Amino acid sequence: MDCDCYYGNSCGNFCSMCGRNVGNKREYMEYYGNVGLSWIYSDNIYFAKAALKIGSEEMESSLTGLGLNEELPFEIKMSESQYSNSEGIETEIQLADCGYDQGQVLVNLLHMACIYSAFCNEGNVIKPCLVYQNEAAAEYW
Repeated sequence: MDCDCYYGNSCGNFCSMCGRNVGNKREYMEYYGNVGLSWIYSDNIYFAKAALKIGSEEMESSLTGLGLNEELPFEIKMSESQYSNSEGIETEIQLADCGYDQGQVLVNLLHMACIYSAFCNEGNVIKPCLVYQNEAAAEYW
């Protein structure tokens, strides 16, 4: 990587090495390392660093497991969600961007709602359903 901003050497709000706006939210540094609070405060640097630690191979596998780069199991055709414009994650900057849902990551609205359903369904992503069915059991994707 040409820039070490994501590795804890903050360049302030603008990094001359990579030409990007980066930096930690200094007013929230007391929570640093807490994934729950990082989520609440939408700390992109925290999630970029996490993605770099996870690595591109595991990140691609996890995103594929969430249904990215495949057709939604839904009655109406919708655009596929993706994490890359190419075959995979090619650079560390692209990997860091994937950590906080930026760069080449595109997720359609229904897919995102399904992913969020995992928070209240013991980690299971609910398969979307268009037609109401009386006493239907949840199907997982």
